[in-house]
Amino acid sequence: MLYVVYSSGGVAGVATDDNNVKIVRLKKVSNTKLLMEYDSNPVFAECDKQNLPPIAPTLDNVTASGKTVSLAWADNSTDETGFKVLRRDSCDGSFSTVTTTSADATSYSDTVTAAGSYWYRVSAINSNGDSVASKIIRVDVE
Repeated sequence: MLYVVYSSGGVAGVATDDNNVKIVRLKKVSNTKLLMEYDSNPVFAECDKQNLPPIAPTLDNVTASGKTVSLAWADNSTDETGFKVLRRDSCDGSFSTVTTTSADATSYSDTVTAAGSYWYRVSAINSNGDSVASKIIRVDVE
């Protein structure tokens, strides 16, 4: 029996039952399969893609009209339960959640109380966690 003990950059260290450590090469064949070469014998490994957060949305457009900021994004996932719209009010400040939308939403309008610069990003969410956040877009409100 083989036990993978380390993987990095497509190379994995493998320990055998007799405690010998061998090197194997990993090659991505598809989104769910890896080809492992060990002693010149190819072995396919199936990756479990369950229990993952959704794919990140693409924040396309953020515009301001008066004190209303309109956001539009592309829904890149099929398993989200909603989207978190996040905002910060300074370049180096922390983001806070403005709202959480329903699944399949692709836009939101936020009303701010003061003129100034705001930074927005969006994350998809499901029961397994939050996606990577979208790119950050700055908007100036006058």
